[in-house]
Amino acid sequence: AQPLALIVQPRARRALAALLKLRAPACVVLSIAELPVAQPIEVISVIGGQPPSAGALPQPDTYDSQAFESMAA
Repeated sequence: AQPLALIVQPRARRALAALLKLRAPACVVLSIAELPVAQPIEVISVIGGQPPSAGALPQPDTYDSQAFESMAA
C-alpha cells in the first residue's frame, strides 16, 4: 500500500491532523501550502465533491496560493 496523505487548506490542517491522529495515525495531513510548487500529487478522491478533472488542478508553474485560498472561503 502506498502512503496516504490528506491535503487540506492551511486553516484546516491543525484541526484535521489532531482528529486523524486518533482515528488514522498513519494518515499524514499536509497543507497545500506545505507542498513544493513542483510536487506532483495524485488525487484519489475529493471529500464532499466529485473528483476534479485533470485541467481543474493548479499546474505547478501557475499555482497562486491566494487564489487557491479564496476558493475555500
